[in-house]
Amino acid sequence: MSQSYRRNRRHQPRGLLLRIVGWSVVLAGLAMLVLPGPGLLALALGVIVLGRDDPALRGWAVRCRLSIRRLCHAKSPAVRAIGYWLRGHLRQARLLIREQLQRHARGEPLSLVIRLWIVLTIVLALASAGVSLYMILS
Repeated sequence: MSQSYRRNRRHQPRGLLLRIVGWSVVLAGLAMLVLPGPGLLALALGVIVLGRDDPALRGWAVRCRLSIRRLCHAKSPAVRAIGYWLRGHLRQARLLIREQLQRHARGEPLSLVIRLWIVLTIVLALASAGVSLYMILS
C-alpha cells in the first residue's frame, strides 16, 4: 500500500450512519446551548463520535485555532488575555483527547472519568429533552 494512499485513506470520513449520528449530536449540542440541557457536553460527545478524520470537523478545528491565535495577537490587552485563556484551555483539552486516543490505540478502555462523562451527557440530554417536551406539550 503506497504512502499517499494511506495518507488519503486516513482522512476519509467514517461511515454515513456514524457521520449522521455525530452531526446530529453536534447540532443538538448547539441547540442545547440556548435551550435547557448540557450543550457543551453534547458538543464534545458529537465531536468524539465524528472522530478526528471527519473533513468538516478538521476544517472547523483549524479555523478555531487560527481565530484563537488572532485573539492572542490582538492590540487590546483584554482581548489578548481572553485569547491566552482560550489557548490554555484548548491545549488542556487537546492533551486529554490525545491521552484517550493513545489509550484506545493500545487497546485499553477509555478512562472511568470519560465513560462516566459520556453516560452523564446522554442522561442529561434525555432528561432535558423530556423536560422541554413536557413544557411544550403542557
